[in-house]
Amino acid sequence: MSCAVIITSLPVEYSAVRAHLSNIREVESSYGTIYEMGQFVAYERTWDIGIVELIIGNTAGALEVDRAIHYFQPQVVVFVGISAGIKNVKLGDVIVATKIHEYEWVEMSQMELAQLQQSYYSTFASLPKMVWKHRLEFSLMDYSLDQRVRAEIRKGDWLQRLNGFSTEKPTVSLGGIAIAGDLLDMEYPGYYPLTDYTNYKDIIAEMRAANFLEAAVANQDATVLIVRGISDLSMSRKSKDFQEIASRHASAFAFEMLAKMNLKSNILEVQNSQVVAVIDPDEDEGIDRPFDPAQIRIESKNMTIDLLLKRIEHRELNLSPDFQRDAGIWKPAVKSRLIESLLIRIPLPAFYIDATNDEQWDVIDGLQRLSTLKSFALDKNMKLEGLEFLHQFTGFTYDKLPRDLQRRIEETQVTVYLIGQGTPSEVKFNIFKRINTGGSPLSTQEIRHALNQGRATNLLKHLANTTKFVAVTGVSSERMVDQELVLRFLAFIITSPYDYKSSDFDSFLNNTMIKINHMSEDEISILTLQFNNAIGYASTIFDGNAFRRPNPQKRLRNPVNKSLFESWCVNLAKISPDEFKVLEDRKYIINRGFEILMENTEFNEAISQGTGSTKKVRKRFEGVKTLIDHCLSNEYEDMARLGKILSGVDDNSESLPTAASL
Repeated sequence: MSCAVIITSLPVEYSAVRAHLSNIREVESSYGTIYEMGQFVAYERTWDIGIVELIIGNTAGALEVDRAIHYFQPQVVVFVGISAGIKNVKLGDVIVATKIHEYEWVEMSQMELAQLQQSYYSTFASLPKMVWKHRLEFSLMDYSLDQRVRAEIRKGDWLQRLNGFSTEKPTVSLGGIAIAGDLLDMEYPGYYPLTDYTNYKDIIAEMRAANFLEAAVANQDATVLIVRGISDLSMSRKSKDFQEIASRHASAFAFEMLAKMNLKSNILEVQNSQVVAVIDPDEDEGIDRPFDPAQIRIESKNMTIDLLLKRIEHRELNLSPDFQRDAGIWKPAVKSRLIESLLIRIPLPAFYIDATNDEQWDVIDGLQRLSTLKSFALDKNMKLEGLEFLHQFTGFTYDKLPRDLQRRIEETQVTVYLIGQGTPSEVKFNIFKRINTGGSPLSTQEIRHALNQGRATNLLKHLANTTKFVAVTGVSSERMVDQELVLRFLAFIITSPYDYKSSDFDSFLNNTMIKINHMSEDEISILTLQFNNAIGYASTIFDGNAFRRPNPQKRLRNPVNKSLFESWCVNLAKISPDEFKVLEDRKYIINRGFEILMENTEFNEAISQGTGSTKKVRKRFEGVKTLIDHCLSNEYEDMARLGKILSGVDDNSESLPTAASL
């Protein structure tokens, strides 16, 4: 199932988005933030949609975007709302951002004042001393996304999503959007230099989103789409008359884009600051090779709560918090309402259990419900609170309930799906991924963690918590993003990138965890040493920019790129301490060479799209190894030769070395 987060900043925008969703429910993050989440179904495709209403103010808003992205782990982040038009638009029109022009409020130089006076000598009674000045230009569209937007504009299918709400005839346009640390005042004299004096004449709308966008780019591998409805034509004379219409128009077009979007081809690039949020097609939920249905053994059983509780009591049903994200994330009132549901005979959703080991079942879906039942009926340390109907039982424990109500809980029948013995681990992995479609679906790494308990999970947790790794990457531990990064390194240390032949990257990583579970302590120690060496080397060579795309402007540190992490770490893990000292002395060369390598189209694609393909895995590992080898050679100062070697992939005049030569 696809997942998107839609960002709004006004109640009218939030309501317009909410109108397109079904099965809306509240979900609560570990931060305590309460979101609404619903489903959007179109063209035989279902989206889980999380809605966020931002706190006004860029800093607070950026924090909320960052938290929402970490919680939902979306493939797409959509900013939907209203804006003021600057020119070439009318009220109710829709703008899809192709570029973001970022401005700052600065004092003009004497030369700029003279140029302004020459151009606008009759416009102002007195010349302004401050002006909105262009700072950066962000490009938001790759070719595929641009073509999809244009196709939907031509077809006009999105108008049907208005359901007759609006009598306006809106036009959808692609164009630039101006942003700044605060709202741009169109009536202030500085507006004229904004549009004409700096020659940025394609700006057609305004929004407050500078830090919001940076948060979306820096923290998540997701496509970013900005859709704004024009509610005003002047910042100084705002009216609420068109806010609802503009919000509905923008929301309708945004949802039509979600209905038609091809996730595999979308990639966000911020050109001027070199910020790139990579979308890994490895995260795709499809099965490359259909499984033999005879291998999948799932049995449906009706069982009583009492029977499940007995398995829990005898430790035959695993409720270890380490198995999934957290067995106790429900609030007391939510737990109490689950018990209340049983008491008033409301059926519970089905449970999914991995029963391949009959001596100890593992929970695939239903951990929170079973943990609540254990706490109330077995541990008897839970008191009922926040009840909706049975207020007379507030404060009651299990023992205080009348016996007939205790019996009602114990004898309640639930549906349990048991995954039986003989089901291959790859099939179980896919089943696990497909059935986790609740309020906050498990990430692929959480699924791997659940299915491969043992040395592998302990090693990943240990390495992800090392001081150096945390300091160098700054990657969040939420949803086990940090542990997946470590696993990618281990996968290519254990299986050479030149021996990698997998057509399913998820299975490749899952199989790596299976291999680690069968390793000896000595082998685990060697992997730990290689990991720590690689992280230390990278930290020294790249300072604070290890595993990130180079950023010559140094304005915004780019996010960690998974593919760069694995290719640099694996190559650095294989050099000797003496070779590292050489690289440390020549780190300017290796950093400059990395900038040259990133200009290579094929290498750039190998870390951006389809990163799990055999060809692209080899391409990025070969590229990094070639750069390291050159920096260790006696010709390390020959930048012209280095540039020729690293650019040779495109024209085949001097290609990178083959796997055999390495």
